[in-house]
Amino acid sequence: MPRPINDSVYYASVFGYYTAGQVGVRYADSTNNAQVLMEGANMQYDGIDGVNHGSYSGSVDSVTFGYYDGATTYAQIDGVARSTLIGVDQEVSISGLDIYAAFGAGGAGVGNDFYDLMTALRDGNSTTVAEGNTLTNGELAIEVLYDMFAAKAQQFHRFGG
Repeated sequence: MPRPINDSVYYASVFGYYTAGQVGVRYADSTNNAQVLMEGANMQYDGIDGVNHGSYSGSVDSVTFGYYDGATTYAQIDGVARSTLIGVDQEVSISGLDIYAAFGAGGAGVGNDFYDLMTALRDGNSTTVAEGNTLTNGELAIEVLYDMFAAKAQQFHRFGG
């Protein structure tokens, strides 16, 4: 069962994981099954160690914006191990991001680019008005993404029609 996070969900028992190579977010109530997939290495939530709550670490090389459907599944289905997610309908992929945060790098406001990226992607669908602001959390998240992508050397790849 997916865990609700604002207006988005992280992958959960059926289609999700939080492993070293991929991290995904699916947006609740989207009319087109919107999904974002980050790919990199050693991506994790550091709070699992019981000390670094609120910190994410690892490296992100690319972010893919797209959709999921009945063909979206794991490359290896053995009932135990999860593997690479395949069958994501890609719209736009942004590569060459080179975003990195060391284990225990901290959360908001400490220069952890991986945390900032993860939070912006998670909140991208939120319609809740941000406290002390006239913009929604989703609109603010999109501004963060624009700024982050503009500051990185990257390649944009468009798929489909």
